[in-house]
Amino acid sequence: MYIVNFATQCQCQSKVRQGNKIMRIELKYPTLITDAKDNTVNNQAIFDICIGKKDDSSNLYQYLKSELLDIGITSGTVELVFDEDIGKICSLISYNSPKKLNKSQLNSLVKETNSQMIDGYGENTWEFSYKNKKYYISLCS
Repeated sequence: MYIVNFATQCQCQSKVRQGNKIMRIELKYPTLITDAKDNTVNNQAIFDICIGKKDDSSNLYQYLKSELLDIGITSGTVELVFDEDIGKICSLISYNSPKKLNKSQLNSLVKETNSQMIDGYGENTWEFSYKNKKYYISLCS
């Protein structure tokens, strides 16, 4: 695994897995969980509720530049996972590619996804309730 950092609001970790002729690219963004009063939440019970929530219909690949789409990249699902290294809930964006991406293509995919997480799909918060209180998850903190 290697880390790609950008001079933006979001920092992204990327992991590439090569398997059965499909390359899986996972990009991880730290989230921010707040309550209805906009207070940051750092509560394990809340984290436990969030872990595993996913949006299989997000299909973020649709928003990629044509040069990435021409490669055959698909998916772009979003799932919330707990990152023990930083002790936070993260958005895990997963793409599939029919071939191995070179460094330039991978960097382009990361930049495109980063843009989408800052100004696009990531602008929308996920909402949930716990013990009659509302909470909000910003997908990229």
